Amino acid sequence: MKEKLLIFQGDPCLMALEDPAVQTVADARARGQTRCPYFSHREGCSPPRFECIKVAGLKLARRVLECHAEATEETLALEIEHFAKTGPLPPHQVEAYVYTSELGCKHISDPALVLQRVADYARQVLDLKPGERIFRSTRDPLHPRPTSEKA
Repeated sequence: MKEKLLIFQGDPCLMALEDPAVQTVADARARGQTRCPYFSHREGCSPPRFECIKVAGLKLARRVLECHAEATEETLALEIEHFAKTGPLPPHQVEAYVYTSELGCKHISDPALVLQRVADYARQVLDLKPGERIFRSTRDPLHPRPTSEKA
């Protein structure tokens, strides 16, 4: 599993959390920041009816860590099922899109495809190995605070 601090601090607009080479905050910093081209004005990045699939996937991964004593394929499946029932899905509630460097910005209107893409991205962020069970210690902070770098 990727470092919990990376998952909590990770902003999909700033770092490619699906990159297998990025496992820690230090890896992300060393890789450099890559931004979605629609990020230049945060308020214009995602109009009110639009939701980025990567942001939704990251939120799903964070919920697995926050709401369950362990991160497993089973707990991820529970959160995916919950998202399928309660999450805003197109075409009536939200317009979904995903940005990839290969395809650019792609709007997705099929609710089943949105659900699949959100689940895939959450799985990439968590990077759980088959059968892996990551327990959350009661001493682990739920929301790690960003560390400041001193020059």
